Amino acid sequence: MTLRRLLLGVSAEHALEWFAWPVVAMLILSGCSESYRGERLFWKAQHATETITKDPAKATPEQAKQVLEAYRRVAEQVPGTMWGGRAMFSIGAFQGAREEYDDARKTFTSVLQDYNQYPPLCLRARIAIAKIYEAEHNWDEAVKMYRELADQHPWTKAGMDVLLYVPATYEKRHESDAANDAYERAVRIYTKLIPDAPSPELAMQVKGYLVVAYQRLSNWDKAIALLQELDQSPQANRPLVLLTLASIYQTKLSNPGKAAQYYTELLEQCPDHQFAKVAKEQRDQLLGTGSAPAPGMPSHQDPPVVPQPGVTP
Repeated sequence: MTLRRLLLGVSAEHALEWFAWPVVAMLILSGCSESYRGERLFWKAQHATETITKDPAKATPEQAKQVLEAYRRVAEQVPGTMWGGRAMFSIGAFQGAREEYDDARKTFTSVLQDYNQYPPLCLRARIAIAKIYEAEHNWDEAVKMYRELADQHPWTKAGMDVLLYVPATYEKRHESDAANDAYERAVRIYTKLIPDAPSPELAMQVKGYLVVAYQRLSNWDKAIALLQELDQSPQANRPLVLLTLASIYQTKLSNPGKAAQYYTELLEQCPDHQFAKVAKEQRDQLLGTGSAPAPGMPSHQDPPVVPQPGVTP
């Protein structure tokens, strides 16, 4: 298409379309180029410092300076990009591993402020800040950060986990009233989340967490009602649901008949499942034909552990 035709023989709409494509292409290529440049710079920083970051605590002051400068160059040369954010995160993780907690917290806070367009990065920064507070034995501030994490990232595994991690940690600290309050808080948040779940799978996941919270509160009626609801869903882990129901009736409600009913249902519907052996032993014991001890609650009831942030996200 000649310039004369563009100016004289093509409509304004098509002229703008013809002009826009090179602009769009340049923007796309510019974005790809920036991303590639950031990745390349980040890889070079990793490669140059990998022997030091394997054991940050043993790094000499000169080596520590080398690490910080390598990643700061990345952040300075590709500011505002994911790679700049990852570089800053790596600096914070290195500082944290060296127990330079004030510096690390400031670095992670800058990630939250300057790279909030990258939610996964911010999630890991919040985990890191909370872990720093825990390392400093400042549990109250850690709780605030964990709760902020749950508010800002409700549909992530970590966001759901921390709602149980906080009360479980209160339990380990022998603060039973605080633990109870935190479990009640978890129940309220999970209950509020369920109707707004982005997918049926996530709604199911939240209900699973809610069952655990009810059990921690010894609210067996609500736990059973929710488990029975889950049992009707084709997406549920039915062997786990049935085993949990049986365990509650056997160990918490002293109802061996109902427990045996659920053990039998599990055996009939999932005879080859890994839980089948446990179910048979418990049912036989309840019916007087075996000698297996009463089971504890299924292992999935252990409180989740919030992951430790690594050097790179």
